[in-house]
Amino acid sequence: MKVQVITPIYNESELLPYFLRHYRYVDNIIFLYDNDTTDNTLKVISKHKKCNVSILPFDFKDGLDDTFLVNISNRIINESAFDYSICVDADELIFFEDYCKDKLSIRFKDFINETKQDYYDAAIFSVYPHSTEKPVLDTNKPIWESRKFGHLDNLYIKPCIVKNGIGLSHIEGKHLLKKNGKIIPKTNDYEMLGIHLNNLNLEFAKKRRFERFNRMSQHNRDNNFGNQYYQYDEKEIELEFEKKYDKLW
Repeated sequence: MKVQVITPIYNESELLPYFLRHYRYVDNIIFLYDNDTTDNTLKVISKHKKCNVSILPFDFKDGLDDTFLVNISNRIINESAFDYSICVDADELIFFEDYCKDKLSIRFKDFINETKQDYYDAAIFSVYPHSTEKPVLDTNKPIWESRKFGHLDNLYIKPCIVKNGIGLSHIEGKHLLKKNGKIIPKTNDYEMLGIHLNNLNLEFAKKRRFERFNRMSQHNRDNNFGNQYYQYDEKEIELEFEKKYDKLW
């Protein structure tokens, strides 16, 4: 069995060390590379030798366009020779529930082989720096050792792992799937877990959210794609981080 990851990237140099370490067990990572990137994203990727990586560069015509991105990802899913695709953003780390045990790649692929579902939903927990944790993460250690507190929003139970070549496609935002033009109803059941690293630290969260908001295309704004990024100002983000997230995910 061969598994690939598909993820869009724009100015992801801070997250990529965690992302590349986490997904080192897959057979290939396809980065949809936004040519407007201004940081050293490509340099970080080039230094990481433990993953097979493919880079597909592209240009938006009018800013961040979720329809454009999901069309690229869906085309890869349905034309790929790989068996499954993990479709995530650069701040989403998906894993089988036995992630904390050894031989992650074997356990992950064994689970897929045994169950052979068309797709797998993952419950992605938003994690925040806790008062008992170091603010800076060690990229040489598994992420779950450093970020243990957060919460689950049912919006982030998503079909992240998809069987290739059977006509499945994500809609914008990748929170739902379609087959034969019909949306597959969402449930709150899930087979996988995940961590959402968009709140790596306070300054990172501010930068990431405002950067994404400022890059939104008119198409996204007209269709309310990524509307969660329209809802924040700096004070709201600071108040969010002041909440006591004492629940172990």
